[in-house]
This record gives sequence, C-alpha cells and structure tokens, in this order.
Amino acid sequence: MSYRLTFLIVLVSLFLASCSTVLQSRIRLNRFDNPEAHGKGHGEFFAQTSRTVSVTHVPNIDEDPPRLNAVDLKQRHAWSAGWGHGLMERWDIQLSYPWLLKTKFQILGSSRKAAKKNNFSLSLGLGGGLMESVADDIEFDEDSNRGEMDLQMAEASLMLGWRPWEFMLLSGSVFTQDISGKGKLQTETDAKYKLKQNGGTGGWSAGLHVFMGSFILSGDYTRSDVRWSNGAKHQSYDSFAGRVAIRY
Repeated sequence: MSYRLTFLIVLVSLFLASCSTVLQSRIRLNRFDNPEAHGKGHGEFFAQTSRTVSVTHVPNIDEDPPRLNAVDLKQRHAWSAGWGHGLMERWDIQLSYPWLLKTKFQILGSSRKAAKKNNFSLSLGLGGGLMESVADDIEFDEDSNRGEMDLQMAEASLMLGWRPWEFMLLSGSVFTQDISGKGKLQTETDAKYKLKQNGGTGGWSAGLHVFMGSFILSGDYTRSDVRWSNGAKHQSYDSFAGRVAIRY
C-alpha cells in the first residue's frame, strides 16, 4: 500500500471520527420486581447486573430549534447496587445507583418476613430517577458545538408473586416508564438552542427468587419496548440478568 493511500485513509478516518461525536445515554432494562414487602424494620443490600441500551442522541439541524433523534441503540452489560427497607409492614422504599428511587405498597399477601408456602402477593410500585446526565462536543456545519442533556425517568408497575415452596418465590410484573430529556446546544457563534427528548419504555418481567438464610439469589427476564415520541428509531429487547442480596 502506497504512503499516499495510507495518508488518505487516515484523513478520512479522522474526518468521520470528528463528525460522530454525539450525546449518549443508557437505559437499564432489567427490573427484579419483588411483590413481597420487606416488613417493618427489615430490608436488604443488593448488587445486580443488568442489560442496558446505549442510545445516541443526534440533533436534527434541519429544524430550528434542533430536536433530538435517537439512533444506534446497542445492548451492553452494567452493574448497579442499592438498598431496600421496610418503612411499614407493607410499604417499602428502595434506593439504587445509578440514582433511582422506588416505593412499593403490598396490597395482598404476607410480607417477606412472614411469608409461607403458597403465599400469593400483589403490589403497586412507583419510582423515578436520573437516568443519565451527558455532555459532549457535537460536530456539524464544520463547527464544534457543545451539547448537554439530562435524561430522567418516571415509572409505575404492577407486581404479583407466588411461593410454590417457602424458600422460593416466582414473580411477574407489568410496567410503564416515561422518559424525558432536557438540555441545550451552544454553537461556536454563541447561538443557543434548547434540546428536548421524549420517549418511554413498557413491557413485562418474570423473576425467580431463592432464599438461602440471609442470602437471596434472583434471576430476571425482562421484555422491554423502547419508543420515542419524535418518531426516531425504537426497538424491543429481551434481557436476562442476576442479583445477589443480603437481607436483615
């Protein structure tokens, strides 16, 4: 290969790289919904793996102000950890990182500390948090533009469960999430634009929870449909993940 051809390939690669810097965020897919409340004064510390969707947000510069289109959705693995606690016998809170706060109220069945064989449980859940805060340089029109965006989420879920044996819980849930992003774009000429991104996720999950003394091993399957209100690319995902928890 001649040095001229090599030099041309390098120049083209640098050009493509300079034009591909965009805003990126991640959506966590797995849920690990458990319909049984911890019980007042009881709780757990947990660590879990999850499938995530990496989303590239690209400003549509043909509009004024530019809106965001979501493209290039890719699946990856990620870890998260958190803490759950029973405020009352049937009312829990859960805090995890990346930052997500959930609350759950159990309508039917016994709480986890009192659950026996054939316990049937039904719960309602609400939650929300900061999914990602992203900032990066965006190249278009031969200018270097600075973009920033906060991506937030609010959700509601319905959870149910059944214990075929005292040491095992089968669970399922249906859920819906609203995703909203707000940010700004500033060009080299100091022109400023507001950026917005709206979407949502809906689906269902199924889980298996095995109780081994103070330890809980859980597996989760989640079917998620990710959609965007601006008509950009959307897709459905099947994801499996695991969790280990220590309860108190």
